[in-house]
Amino acid sequence: MLKRYLSGCSSQNFFFFSSSSSSSSSSLKALFPSSSRNALSVSAHLSLPTTTTSNVRSSIPTMIIMRSNHPLGWNDNTKREYSDNSEKKASTSLKHTTRQKDIKSNTQDNGDTLGNIMFELPSHMIRNVGIIAHIDAGKTTTTERMLYYSGYSSHLGNVDDGDTITDYMPQEQERGITITSAAITFKWKDHRINLIDTPGHVDFTFEVERSVSVLDGAVAIFDVVNGVEAQSKTVWRQADRYNVPRIVYMNKMDKIGANFEYAISTLVERLPGCPTPIPVQLPNGTEDAFTSVFDLIELKEYKFSGEDSREYKPLEVQPKDMDRVMKAREEMIDKIASIDEALGEKYLNEEEITPNDIHNALRRITISRKAIPIFCGSSLKNKGVQQVLDGVIRYLPGPKIEEKNKELNAFAFKVINDAQRGLLVFVRVYGGTIDITKSPAIFNHSKNQKERIGKIFQMHANVPQEVKKISSGNIGVLVGLRETGTGDILVAKQGAKIESSIPQLSVPKPVFFCSIEAENSADQDALDNALSILQKEDSSLKVTNNEETNQTLVSGMGELHLEIIKDRILTEYGINVDMGEVQISYRETLTVESPVTFLEFDKKLTTGKRLYAKLWLKVGPSESGKGNIVNFEWDEDLCLPDQKVIKKFEKSIRYGIESSFMRGALLGYPIEEMAVTVVGASILDDNNEQIITGNEELQNQSFIGCAHTLINKVLKENDQYIRLLEPYMDIEIETDRSYIGSIMSDLTGSRRGKIKGMQSKGDHFTVICAEVPLSEMIGYSSHLRSLTSGQCHYHMDFARYEPLQQDYQKKLITKIRGY
Repeated sequence: MLKRYLSGCSSQNFFFFSSSSSSSSSSLKALFPSSSRNALSVSAHLSLPTTTTSNVRSSIPTMIIMRSNHPLGWNDNTKREYSDNSEKKASTSLKHTTRQKDIKSNTQDNGDTLGNIMFELPSHMIRNVGIIAHIDAGKTTTTERMLYYSGYSSHLGNVDDGDTITDYMPQEQERGITITSAAITFKWKDHRINLIDTPGHVDFTFEVERSVSVLDGAVAIFDVVNGVEAQSKTVWRQADRYNVPRIVYMNKMDKIGANFEYAISTLVERLPGCPTPIPVQLPNGTEDAFTSVFDLIELKEYKFSGEDSREYKPLEVQPKDMDRVMKAREEMIDKIASIDEALGEKYLNEEEITPNDIHNALRRITISRKAIPIFCGSSLKNKGVQQVLDGVIRYLPGPKIEEKNKELNAFAFKVINDAQRGLLVFVRVYGGTIDITKSPAIFNHSKNQKERIGKIFQMHANVPQEVKKISSGNIGVLVGLRETGTGDILVAKQGAKIESSIPQLSVPKPVFFCSIEAENSADQDALDNALSILQKEDSSLKVTNNEETNQTLVSGMGELHLEIIKDRILTEYGINVDMGEVQISYRETLTVESPVTFLEFDKKLTTGKRLYAKLWLKVGPSESGKGNIVNFEWDEDLCLPDQKVIKKFEKSIRYGIESSFMRGALLGYPIEEMAVTVVGASILDDNNEQIITGNEELQNQSFIGCAHTLINKVLKENDQYIRLLEPYMDIEIETDRSYIGSIMSDLTGSRRGKIKGMQSKGDHFTVICAEVPLSEMIGYSSHLRSLTSGQCHYHMDFARYEPLQQDYQKKLITKIRGY
């Protein structure tokens, strides 16, 4: 429909809008002749203003997190050092290849167990579990131990060596961080665990979001020295959003400064609405003296023997430790009894309480999210991980399966591109079964399209194992789907009932953008294709085209996010690209309400057909935080021929309006927090004659064009009332108290920050909480290191958009326009 309409509108600026992140700039460009491309903005979500490409900026320094002279991420110097060290890269690659062979061997040897029997397990013996944490809390190290102790792998991978199973991307191995979530399936005590290791860096928050959305439970890992940190708050809120029950693992008990009680106290102090923390273990010693773990339920001491601690012995608690252990056990039982009614009744009646009674009660209150069992250990020293796995089985729920609903309902929560197999679509099945032996056909409910499955895999990080079906409650991978993207719902056939339990993903708004172009112009089409695929994989990545300069713009969650995209384009697609200077993604909004405005849209296409529609609407600001709103308040006198006929075109009118939100009239930034009210529409001309007859599709095209053009007209007429909105960030700075004054003065001075509060952390440190405009945080890492001699670190996360002060708006307009 749009192709036919746009082919006749090459001289007009028209913005193609799609609510799906799977929109492809290259595929859409192919629909139109090259002469009309400058007039077409191919956009998944937004269009951004002109920027300048720089050939100098070959890498983008990490700025989000800095920790005492050591950048957690990647900076220019370390990247150059690493790039020069080809032997180390080759060694890392060889190690990871060896690990892959190890995985393949294990999955082939246990193929029946993993590939077939495990899919047939009842739901109460399946766990869909994720690991969530702040960066550097030990997520990937813990995952490696879980896989090793379960027998999945025969070698303990190490993040520093770059040979972990779940961090399989070259960028992850080089930086020592997790970028993309990895799905692993393994067996523990006759249960099947689908484990997802997620990133901890703020730039990859959406990767966590889409993984958490399909989990039945989670293991939240905390550094026992620091307790709750900034990014742990973010991932905790994400788990709250999807009502995910959790257990907590206090890691790094061997680390200097380890404090089990302090770390637990931060759960209540820093996580609003946190369920009651209930320690089910006690550490025996801390730091170098950490040797074993006390089990408060079974009254045992677990001693770990051997370098890898694969074997551990449950011993009786020694008399010297008994008083401390019994006191903690009584406090544990008292807490559980105050929450669980069944155990509380036994407790009040002074009946015998067995370990099974405690386990059962703890499971009930964990699943109902009234309490959180607390474990402790040191993954790096191979102590305590087996007990965490036991806790996953004992306290976290299996998938909920509606026995009444046998219809297929699956949710695509992740899409990645494989060089050999094409798009791999990760799905969680909520109802029914995907069985390729019965039918390879499947229907994409979200896109209203038929799809066909080529193969089904069970993924072990990036090592696939082919299976024939995915039953309800399980996670698997579909190959052969062409149009399915992240967040899509798959069913057996059109019109099928949709499960209410299927999540709705919340895609964050990008706050950075830059231009991107191939160094060799011959590679531009290949670059368009690469960006199209990367967009399908990552919905938080936005790719747009600036129609004024024909530049391709990429928008993301942070500088590291954009740098990873650049690296992947080179390593996976072999394309060298130039990226322009990273800029802030502002928004535009209208501050006054316009009167009702009318437009008659009359256009003749090159095909000889004619587009015709009339529209009346008014535009104004919406409530803060409500986003863009489109309302229909029909005035019968302005609905011609009548309201019943006009209401059929509401969807097309909405589509045209929303497409206009992609680019504002002031500087070309996306429109935000604007309310549009449509009051009238007509398909009749001034002589009350219907111009378009018998062609509803052409009339829909007419209203799309009319609505889009009318919004642009209103905005241009009221551009003096347009305000820019700038992104504000929540920032937390952990510092030695001697630097508090300097940091606060710096934030509240030229950086326009607002101090929200301070929290004490131990005897010598304080956490400063503030809100600061993102534009004032560029280069802050280096400045903070200089200000504090490298004695502090910080973390920031997107908070909201706020109006930019008028004097700053004038400066920005002058900078971009050049006058």
